[in-house]
Formats: sequence, structure tokens, C-alpha cells
Amino acid sequence: MSSLLFTLLVLGQQSPAHAELHPRDADLFVEASDVAGALDAYRAAPLLRFLRDEQVEDLAAQLGVSREAQSETPVRDAIVRLTRGFVAPELVPSLVRFSFSVTRPATDDGGYAGMLLVLDMASEDAATIVLERVLANTSEQQGVEASLESAAVFRMEPVTIPLWTGRDGARVFVGGGAMSPTDLAALRSDASTSFASNANMTRAAATFDAPVGATLFWLAQTQNAARTLRELDANVSLFGGTLEPLDTLPPLPFDPLGGPRVVRMQLFESQFVSEVFTPRTADATAHAGVDAKSLDRAPQGAMVVWAANSIDGFVEAFVASLATSGASEANLAAMRRVGTMLGPNAQGYALPISGLGLPKLFAWFDVTGDASAMQAQLIDACNALGEALPGVSARTRAYNVRNRESGDRREFEVTTITVPTELLVFGPLFSISPAFAVVDDKLLVGLRSTELKAELKRLFGGRDDGGQPTALLEAFEAQNAKVAEGAAAPSMVVLVDWNAQVRAALGLVETFGPLLGDSAAALKNVPPASVFERYFGPTVHIARPAAGGSYARHTASFGPETWLALARGLLAFFDPSTVALPTPAAAVPTDDEG
Repeated sequence: MSSLLFTLLVLGQQSPAHAELHPRDADLFVEASDVAGALDAYRAAPLLRFLRDEQVEDLAAQLGVSREAQSETPVRDAIVRLTRGFVAPELVPSLVRFSFSVTRPATDDGGYAGMLLVLDMASEDAATIVLERVLANTSEQQGVEASLESAAVFRMEPVTIPLWTGRDGARVFVGGGAMSPTDLAALRSDASTSFASNANMTRAAATFDAPVGATLFWLAQTQNAARTLRELDANVSLFGGTLEPLDTLPPLPFDPLGGPRVVRMQLFESQFVSEVFTPRTADATAHAGVDAKSLDRAPQGAMVVWAANSIDGFVEAFVASLATSGASEANLAAMRRVGTMLGPNAQGYALPISGLGLPKLFAWFDVTGDASAMQAQLIDACNALGEALPGVSARTRAYNVRNRESGDRREFEVTTITVPTELLVFGPLFSISPAFAVVDDKLLVGLRSTELKAELKRLFGGRDDGGQPTALLEAFEAQNAKVAEGAAAPSMVVLVDWNAQVRAALGLVETFGPLLGDSAAALKNVPPASVFERYFGPTVHIARPAAGGSYARHTASFGPETWLALARGLLAFFDPSTVALPTPAAAVPTDDEG
């Protein structure tokens, strides 16, 4: 009965349950809203059900995917690690939800950040056991005055900052650094100073769609989360030094940890629904929403289809990458002039990888003004690149397409850019010869001139079979139909058909498998594509403007279990230190007892 009531509570949540327990100015806030739901989600995730399929079982075993990896064990291990071992594996079933926040000092004067971990247990007995685990390996304990039972201040190796802990009924608090028990008491008495009143959180709660399933977790950050975690780890060793490699990573153009955002993930009918609110300091230029008809240009069998109603920032990012390669200021200015003639709309699509190389990839950009003049400027800019990058050149030739049905001919000016092999970051095996052509009022760009010409022949030579990526378009229409009444039209759409790539991959296995000799034994058990299609559907990403920012909704068959598997692999690679805390002998109460 208690589990049912809790599930109903979670389904009704539009904001985190622990938001009122953390500071309003927290730099990072994470809440696992439904631990039992997370375990159920992991067991029921399409990836795990796929690995347990009788047609996949043998192959999974040969590839080293253990039975343990197909159970909820990895989730339990992750919870134990995230709670620093305070919640033992056998205590996880008694954990209802937990949250964590980090608040860095306002000034960079070397002061400690504030941290707070909140654990909601199913019963007071379970909370007592957690409290005993927290205090088991500590020293310098001393009592504190606060509105918490059994409060104590302590130090625990290898933590270098003072920590404190306490229990309030079935809830356990562990805080430290600049966050004191007195600060917590103030939060609990005045919600206006809590994270529930954080501007980004309140905007996100008002923007997110009504909950459709069990909320698995919330994540909110006000700045670069990787930097916040690295600074915290220096004092708390929360991750055992495994965050150090982040310092050597190059800056990412779309860094998921790089700026303010609020994220909520839910599980709904075997689909993981992730929503993201990203605050904006200024309103974006208003454009019409993405027209679903613009997606119809993609061919049947496309793996990825995307469309955007604005390419703001695209040209700037491209010019910035050219600047690092030594291009002259005159050439950069020429590229910027070209950029002013492109947009606002853009569409693209990619076919599955079907050989030893990059996939067929095409992008369409609107052209404002004289398309021929824009093409001439783009050609001049490409030729000018040869001054900074010897060997880069552009050549334009006419390409005629004859429609086999009507007999009409159409001529296109196709420009091919020659790129020396030594400049290709992908190596000679993945050589490219970028090409572009003006088609009416749009610019068509492809990775290779031969593929671009074939695409022109498909579209204008009467060779298109008329088949469209039906599964993707249907998935987009289904998700777009769920948009709340009055919400803005999508500003970006990204659709991915994983089954298209699986079908192509199985074709590669069939073609190249015999060449692998004895090492191809496992490939004999590769299941047909229909097994994969049974569990996995298209991924649909829709973004739209929202009050004070932008909103994105991401629906996919892949959820936390995929990222957890990747995280476990990284943790194993870096071999982090673990926290071993003794388990008290007291019996662990069950949910029914709570």
C-alpha cells in the first residue's frame, strides 16, 4: 500500500520533492525521485529485455555480457557509490529517494563549497541503520545544536572538510563545508531561500509538460557542472580522482555539462522521456516553426533526419574552427559574408553506415538574396583557404540530370572541394571531397561529390521511389501531437531510426563475416533485425522556444541503463578508489514494515 501511495505521489510531481531542502543558489542539484521506479525501469528497459531475449542470449554471453549486468545490480552499485556507501546494497530496497547539492562560495577566496546529501528511507529503523553507517568510520565526533535528532559533526577519510549528519524521522542528512545544520534549519523554516524558489527551477516547472510516468531523476545546474564537481572532488574525493581526465578534454560545441539547465527524466511505456529547460538571457530571433513537410525530402531508409528553423551560431562556430587552423582574416570575413546569406531554415539527413567509411550525409540551407552570387562568394572563400591550407581548392563543373520519365534536362553547377589526405582528421580510409550546389533557393551540401550528384539524380531524375522515412515521420507526428495547447511550434527536430542502422550493420556482417575466420564465431549467433525492432523504436528530439529560455523533449528507447553502462566502463578504466564501510548487524526493515 505504501508503494502505491508513493507512486501516485511521484506521478503528480511537477517539481523535485527535495527542492525545499537545498539552497536556492546551489550550483548543482540532483534528485533520484523514485529509487524503486529506477530499479523497475532498469529491469524493464528495452536494452536489458533485448539482451535477455532467447535469440540474443547466446551472443550476449559470448560477448561477455554477464547475467549480473542484465539485472538491477548495476543500479544498486551506482546508488551505493553516489551515496558514498552510506546506503549498503541490502539497504537500497528501503531507500525511497535521495538528493544531492553543491553550492560553491560566492567569491573565489579558497573557501569550502557547501554540500548536502538527503536520504529518504522507508522507515525510521532503516534511517537509524544508515546513520550508524555514516558514523562508523569517523573521528572527532561532537554534538551540535540543531533541529535534528542524533546530530554529530565528524571527519571521515579521505574527506578533508568537516561534515555533519543527523536524522529527522525517516530522513537522513549529511552535509559539510559551507553548509551547516543551522543553514538547513533556516531553509526548512523559509522556503523562499530554498532551491524550490530558484528562478531556473520555477521556469522549468512551469514549462515542462504534465508528468506522463514515474519521474526517475531531476538534474539542475547553474554553471559548468564538470568544474563544480572537480572542485568538490578535490576536498571530498567523491569520485576518487576519476574526474581529472575532464581537464584534458577539448571544449565541446554542445557541452551537456557546460551551462545552466534543468533536466527531468521519466519512464513511460518503455520509453524514456527526457525534458530539458535551458534559460536564455535574450529572446532568440523569431522564426516560423519547423514544417514537417521539409522532412519529406529524406529518402526511404534514412537513419537520421533533422530540421531547424534557425542556424544562428552555426556559421560563427565554423569560422571559429577555421581561425584555429590559420585562415587569414580576409578569408574569415569572406566566410562570414556567406553566412549572412544562409538561413534561417536548414534540413539534413544521413543514411546508415553501410561500408568502410563515413555515411552518406546531406544538408540543405535556405539562401537569402541572389543564390548564384552566394555560390560565387563561397567558391572564392574556399579557394582562398588554400593560402592557409595548401592543397585546398574548389572546382566547379556543370552536371546535367535527365528525368527518365519526362525526358527534361536540368543543369546544376556542382562545386567540389579538394582536401589533401594529410588534412583529414579521419585518415585516408575516410577520405571526403565536400561538394555543394545551388538548387532553386537552397544550398545542398554533401560529404562527397559523387554522392551529391547521385542525390540530385534521385530527386530530379525521376529515380526516387517515393518512399519516405515513414517510421520517423510517424514518430515525429505522434510526439508533436502531445505538445501542450498554446506551446510554440518546434524550432528543431531530430529523428533517429536505430533499426535502419541495425539492418545495414547486419548486411555488413553478412558481407565481411567470412573474412574474419575463427574470430567470427560469435557472429553466427547474430539475431535477425526483427528481434532488434521488437524492442527499440525511433528516437525523437523536439525543441521549441519557451518563456525565459528553450524547451527540449527527448523520447528514446535508450535511457539511464545505457549511460550507466558507459559510466561503469569509464569508472573501471580509471580504477577509482572505493569507500568500504562496515555493515551493522541490525536487520534491514522491508518496505512493508515501513
